Amino acid sequence: HQQYNPLTYLDWGLAKVSPAASTGVERFTSEVMDQPDVGFRFHGDDRMRGEARSNFDFASTGSQDDWAVLQRAMFDFRWKVRDAVTARAVAIDAKEWVSREVRPRPRQDVWDLFEGFIDVNQWDEYYFPFLLRGGRFRLELGSERLVGSDEWDNVPRSFDGAELIFKRPEIFLEAEVFLAFEVGVDNRNFNNGVNDVDFYGFYGTFSRFPTDLTGNATLQDVVDRTSLDLFALFKRDKDNFIVGEDGQNGDMDVTTLGFEAHTALWRQVALEGFWAAQIGNYATDSISAWAYGAGATWHFFLPGDDRVRWRAKVETSRASGDSDPRDGRRETFDQLYPASHGRYGVIDAVGLQNLAHAAARLGAAPWEGLDLEGSAHLLRLDTSRDAWYGPRRQVVRTAARVGASQRDLGVEYDLTAAYRFSPRISFDAGYARLYPGFRASATDRVTRPSDFFYAGAALSF
Repeated sequence: HQQYNPLTYLDWGLAKVSPAASTGVERFTSEVMDQPDVGFRFHGDDRMRGEARSNFDFASTGSQDDWAVLQRAMFDFRWKVRDAVTARAVAIDAKEWVSREVRPRPRQDVWDLFEGFIDVNQWDEYYFPFLLRGGRFRLELGSERLVGSDEWDNVPRSFDGAELIFKRPEIFLEAEVFLAFEVGVDNRNFNNGVNDVDFYGFYGTFSRFPTDLTGNATLQDVVDRTSLDLFALFKRDKDNFIVGEDGQNGDMDVTTLGFEAHTALWRQVALEGFWAAQIGNYATDSISAWAYGAGATWHFFLPGDDRVRWRAKVETSRASGDSDPRDGRRETFDQLYPASHGRYGVIDAVGLQNLAHAAARLGAAPWEGLDLEGSAHLLRLDTSRDAWYGPRRQVVRTAARVGASQRDLGVEYDLTAAYRFSPRISFDAGYARLYPGFRASATDRVTRPSDFFYAGAALSF
């Protein structure tokens, strides 16, 4: 089964630095069809990646270099219990063989349960087709800008909970509702869900609209390759440990509403857009935050050369920051649980919080299995009165440390390569350099560049 994607016409490259523009379309079908047609199925993969970083803390002086060798093995077991019931367990063994990082190493999880769930499905177009899942599982919504498993990480993200995936063909909808708790990684003990933070919501994709929707053949051709995702996501923390701007403790209640859209024009140009708004409360503060993104990709051949497939992309993203830390209103966008590696640069210096980002990419597929890409990223803060945040909501620099007048974080240049040698063996490598801006400096001075290099290989069996 091939999962429907409005960009299938354009998917010439093997791997892209930015996350693929999948939209969750036909996820129900793919989940059901991916279940074993026999009693038992086993699959595994093993990957190893070496990394080297220089000046990773953007300091002017001192030793700020690091290196690591990461290895991760996964073993996937699936059992078909009955015609409509399937069980799955995925074991993970993730290690940092060489690293200067302090212990416990954050990217290590020796022999643990990454996924373990039971599926009950009804695959019948004439009734209500659904798939009910309970246990520990990946939660990947749309392009994973807000919710994803973050496969780049040596220890990907999973959730404990339940989800219901269903289809309503009469209104061209595939959707899911879920209740989940992020699994906390504990290398010394069995990983458990973080039960003090509830995460639940709805994510729906509208696609495959009827052929007579527009009455215009040219416009209908575009509509046929368009999908629209609508979502309502809710994050609750009721432990009364959240501290507001007035110093008082309270709960956190964040509601995220928005959409994501993808389409393809003339079978050569792809467009994508994203918008989200957040409301609720953060202790005694009210929440009023937003984020948006847009991109355009052009696939082409150079004149006289139809062997090398090229693509060019421009994109932008922005997420609000808190413009006044004392007004009782929290304007910092909560990026939730993203899989954002490479979206804002390979170094992963920033996340979708208090961010203004613009990028240009140029990629090429010289032959089947090989994908090359170069990109440039302009990184700025949305407001200089809020902190600089990383990809996992961590504070890289507080507003006090980075000054009160400058928003410039810097410019990053990336080069990446991915090669699929065979269906079971693949390689990838990349180099990135970030020239820090005024705000990136730990001492409010322009610092030396930060470099990142990686090379890896993966084997599936």
